[in-house]
Amino acid sequence: MPEERHDRRFWLQLKGVFQATDVWVNGHHAGRHVSGYTSFGFDVTEFLHHDVPNLVAVKVDDVLDPFVAPAQETNVANYGGIYRTVSLQAVNVLHVR
Repeated sequence: MPEERHDRRFWLQLKGVFQATDVWVNGHHAGRHVSGYTSFGFDVTEFLHHDVPNLVAVKVDDVLDPFVAPAQETNVANYGGIYRTVSLQAVNVLHVR
């Protein structure tokens, strides 16, 4: 993470994780997302270190929850864990998601 990027915000984007997800960056809880079929992201700017390695940890609970769709649906695939891309995006401070 180069220091010259200090004028940007950094979003950790997860395109597909099933089903309940918690994300930590360098020991700080960045957020929680519950769903298996929507992409999501967290602004992790405040948690990143410059010019040293950063650690991202993702905990996924893939046990079907009766309160989260598709609880009893049998016509959809239930992929456990991270099943799509994860990326770190640098965006301008003022931007449209």
